[in-house]
Amino acid sequence: MPTAPNDLSAHDIIAFESLDATNEWRFGPVGKLVRFEPRLTGNSADAAIAAAEAGLGISRTLSYQVMASVLAGRLVPLLVSFTPQKLPVSAIYPARRIASTNLGAFIKSAREYFKDDPLVPIEEREIPPSSDLATHR
Repeated sequence: MPTAPNDLSAHDIIAFESLDATNEWRFGPVGKLVRFEPRLTGNSADAAIAAAEAGLGISRTLSYQVMASVLAGRLVPLLVSFTPQKLPVSAIYPARRIASTNLGAFIKSAREYFKDDPLVPIEEREIPPSSDLATHR
């Protein structure tokens, strides 16, 4: 398993176009750039996750997109000490729209949802041990 971003060059990569450029990923707080030639490129997080679960390589998605697969033991987080700085979840809207009943209901619902089920980074979750860890090339 890779222990540093540069180790990725020895692995098959599944690139997810909507997250990063298809042949480079940034790591850590200073944004260390790692370039690679992806084995597979897609524009869907679900497709990238399915390919990683099928053993086709390593993919990079957002933690909430892959959380179910990690908690179920189908995938294992890698390079968590190199994750970029966490960003807050924000709702941005024109000031005049706050009076909208629909917008007010959405914001109230979102606040209640995240209060009851906050976004917790993968590295802070208790992840079940997996005996089936393999690196595919």
